[in-house]
Amino acid sequence: MKTKCSIVLLMAFCCVAVYAQESDTLAGAEGVALEYLTAFYHGDLQTAAELTHPELLAKTKREFLQRAQAGLLEGTPFSEFVSSMDFDKLMQIPSSRLYVNIQELSRAAAPPQAIEAMQMAQIIVISSEAVSETLVKVNLNVVVPTAKGGREQISPVYLKKFHDDYRVTEP
Repeated sequence: MKTKCSIVLLMAFCCVAVYAQESDTLAGAEGVALEYLTAFYHGDLQTAAELTHPELLAKTKREFLQRAQAGLLEGTPFSEFVSSMDFDKLMQIPSSRLYVNIQELSRAAAPPQAIEAMQMAQIIVISSEAVSETLVKVNLNVVVPTAKGGREQISPVYLKKFHDDYRVTEP
């Protein structure tokens, strides 16, 4: 009887420990997702780049360079940036720096009112879930002020394990 009681207590302890670990993992991922989206909306693009998973930064760079090389960026906010340097120099730009450049150029082409509204956005975590051992989905509520009050949307952010923390990635 004593052995059965010990086993039940041990199992209960293990369940609590696993729940606590998962809860800590989700809280950590939620913090990164909130920091990323806040930085992105408020214009702190360097922080947003730092919170983006290196694999996603590399993919973004690769796709941007492919489009540039194929001439698909002509007539876009990126065409002057691309034509201002030779392709070899463009390839040497670090992925995180190119991410910031792309975001800055996109914002420069947007109406100033849209950028001002983004900078005043309020962002809160709604929920999170572990999709796999290395992937977490965090749902954030983003409220952007408008002339008619505010526009609200749910923004899912996926985060992938990176060293001892999480970084923003694709689903």
